[in-house]
Amino acid sequence: MKCTNHPDRDATFRCAKDDVYLCHECLNCRNPDIYCKYRTSCIIWEMQKYGEAELAPVEKPSGKTFRVRFLPDNKEVLVKEGQTIFDAVEEAGIFLNNSCGGRGICGKCKVRVEEGKYESASNPYLTAEEIRNGYSLACATRVTDDLVVTIPLQSQRRKMKILDEASMVTSVLCNSSRELSPLTERVSVDLPPPTIEDSSSDLDRVVRVLRHAGHVSTFFRVDLPVIRKLGETLRKNNWRAILSLYKDDGLCEIVGLKDHSTSEQGYGVAIDVGTTSVVTYLVDLSDGKIVASASSQNAQAAFGEDVISRIVCTQNVPGCQEKLHRLIVGTLEGLLREIVASASIAPADIDSMCIAGNTTMIHLLLHIDPQYIRREPYLPTATTFPALRSKDIGLSYCPHALVHIVPGNTAYVGGDIVAGILASEMHKDPRTTLFIDVGTNGEIVLGNSDWLMTASCSAGPAFEGGGIRCGMRAEEGAIEHIEIDPLTLRPTYEVNGDAPPRGICGSGMIDLLAAMLEADIIDRRGRFREGKGNEYVRQNEAGFEYVLVHAKESALGEDIVFTQADVDTLMRSKAAIYAGFATLLSRVGLSFEQIDRVMIAGGFGRYIKIPQAIAIGMLPDMEHSKFHYLGNTAIKGAYQVLLCRESRDECNRIASMMTYIDFSTSQEFMDQYSAALFLPHTNLQLFPSAQNAADCLGRTDAIHS
Repeated sequence: MKCTNHPDRDATFRCAKDDVYLCHECLNCRNPDIYCKYRTSCIIWEMQKYGEAELAPVEKPSGKTFRVRFLPDNKEVLVKEGQTIFDAVEEAGIFLNNSCGGRGICGKCKVRVEEGKYESASNPYLTAEEIRNGYSLACATRVTDDLVVTIPLQSQRRKMKILDEASMVTSVLCNSSRELSPLTERVSVDLPPPTIEDSSSDLDRVVRVLRHAGHVSTFFRVDLPVIRKLGETLRKNNWRAILSLYKDDGLCEIVGLKDHSTSEQGYGVAIDVGTTSVVTYLVDLSDGKIVASASSQNAQAAFGEDVISRIVCTQNVPGCQEKLHRLIVGTLEGLLREIVASASIAPADIDSMCIAGNTTMIHLLLHIDPQYIRREPYLPTATTFPALRSKDIGLSYCPHALVHIVPGNTAYVGGDIVAGILASEMHKDPRTTLFIDVGTNGEIVLGNSDWLMTASCSAGPAFEGGGIRCGMRAEEGAIEHIEIDPLTLRPTYEVNGDAPPRGICGSGMIDLLAAMLEADIIDRRGRFREGKGNEYVRQNEAGFEYVLVHAKESALGEDIVFTQADVDTLMRSKAAIYAGFATLLSRVGLSFEQIDRVMIAGGFGRYIKIPQAIAIGMLPDMEHSKFHYLGNTAIKGAYQVLLCRESRDECNRIASMMTYIDFSTSQEFMDQYSAALFLPHTNLQLFPSAQNAADCLGRTDAIHS
């Protein structure tokens, strides 16, 4: 594509809001003062604020290779002259915190060079002291010598806090009235030996036995790999075999063939492919019990913390779509190996998988170009898919498993939300329910058994730690709950895991913003108040900041702070969520008082404290008894779909019930968003509990400022 302003030049970036293409010279936001749903992931916006760390090209590569050894993993790789430390990290298969895919605009891939010479580009993300101490950005540092490189603590992966709900999920299904009808089932066939009088083929005789047993009703199909193995398998096993069958709407398909000595106990895997994390359940298909579970960060996060960033990357970086596909396949294969080892089974014991994910994640998993998802009129290539084989999506670990993709609704409401509604059962309940999946995409569903309206409010990655100076995901060392003494302003906090604090995660940020407002550190506009300075509230060249943890107490040896910019980012995210609620309700002529239940989904959602979320205006001011935590509904729904034909049919019905409302061009949403950019809201009549709390504290100035 060519630059809109300079038709003779190639365009490097695209403004998603205005749908214009820009070259490097034109990289300026056209409307910096108005709401933009793409801003939290906009490369143009980031580069306008911070600039870009970019290395000059190598003029005459010599063809030399250099050794790069990484600590603390002690892994060593060879790289060619001209490659960066970021390239070496990828070659070594080491996790390195970053969210821009090595484009020099996120500043997260900090490393420290212990030995060797290198060439590094100037950038705005490192302090002078960090540079003196040998720190650099991996993506902006070219290898020119043998190097020893340390991946510092803040750039390393830590174990994510994923709510373990497996036992509860199993008990719910086992105690329900749903009939167990898994995606695949194993059956044993015992054929009479062939005779000269019966000229039927091996396959015909197998079908005859299956039909007699009631497995084949109308249509029959068999995979070619099964046919290729059938003759030898039957003859080696005295005309007996174990078949894996897939049944759907009168169709019976043989999808797997095993020796008769193989166990008749088959397994399936329920998978939630999230933007941030991936969760897997290994399920015994004979009784529905979850026998193992595992979770991991989605390795694609290195190329963007939200779906828009990753789509942009596929368009602007050559080979990025292939790389993102390989990253999610690699994440899945690692988790499959983990659950197989945990349950002491063989990969061949896995007969089927059910995958739920948002529309972009499914496109990238299936290697489908996602670019049209972010281009008006925002239409994906597909939202429903036929039954696949795991080898079709690149999974070589158990290549012959049947794969079912939970259908989605639109570009921004995918199969993860359909699975979530299935698990919540709000589509069966006459009560009017508001469902929110708290996360980067902020999907909302409003409705009951008669109708469902959906939207995505693009809350951005702040709740996952993105765009926050000391923000992080819910990993070990994350501050997850906070209180502030109103007199001394000293914080007390809880940390995830038995480790010193490294940063603050989403639930901690919500607590912190509410506590800062209550302690009068910030006003209703989110501005730091003058005259509050002490050892916890301070001002520097960049503005005010609140010190959560002093350097001597943190794992990084640096202060953990929450800045004015962080407050602004979090307020934009919470405002988008509340505006989404208000706009959907307005479209159907309802008020919050008419809502019977609010269901909060997402693994992160369970750790939110309702009073604090209301205090900052993220959730509506309602009776606390109306709020219900559901946990990770996407994996729960995928689990049900894996095991029940009724659930598979229900997902199709749910997807067809949904009416999607697009907020990207909605003036009503913009107005609601602007009104919600206060703590808790411009209109305090919507938040009587905040009004009462302020009156009790005698802070009328805070209310009317």
